[in-house]
Amino acid sequence: MVLAAIAERLDVPEPPDTGCILCDLGEGFNCFLLMYRTIRPDALAALYTECLADEELRQRYVEAIVAPARRAVSQVLDRAIERGDLRADTDRELLLDLLGSLVQYRAMFGHEHLSDAEAEGVLELLLRGAAVDYDELLAHSKALSAGHVEAPHHADPNAG
Repeated sequence: MVLAAIAERLDVPEPPDTGCILCDLGEGFNCFLLMYRTIRPDALAALYTECLADEELRQRYVEAIVAPARRAVSQVLDRAIERGDLRADTDRELLLDLLGSLVQYRAMFGHEHLSDAEAEGVLELLLRGAAVDYDELLAHSKALSAGHVEAPHHADPNAG
């Protein structure tokens, strides 16, 4: 019952598609953060502990708490790979696991949720390793934020 009530309260936004992986992934990462910030860390840990011993309950927990945000972020990553912002060989499942597990770990074991500043640092750390040209993506993101770019960004993975 508790899982059903939580799932009903959680509202995962549609993943953004601005043409800027830094912007989109930042918003997508917020989907993970939203899921966990809705529930106090101690309550989340207690709920997970209750579900851990029962396979069916554990699957319901994953479907209610983890899966909606994971699907949203997955769409962001797929678009970024298609545009050439992320390397074609990027292991999107592993990247999804890294993002989701960090948020969950901090919520359940760190006794506090990941802050916005920490989330931004995590994305920078991950993207420096996954991006075709991180510095170019950063410049594009800053130009979008300043209102200097109107058309979606489409990196040419063969340029260079």
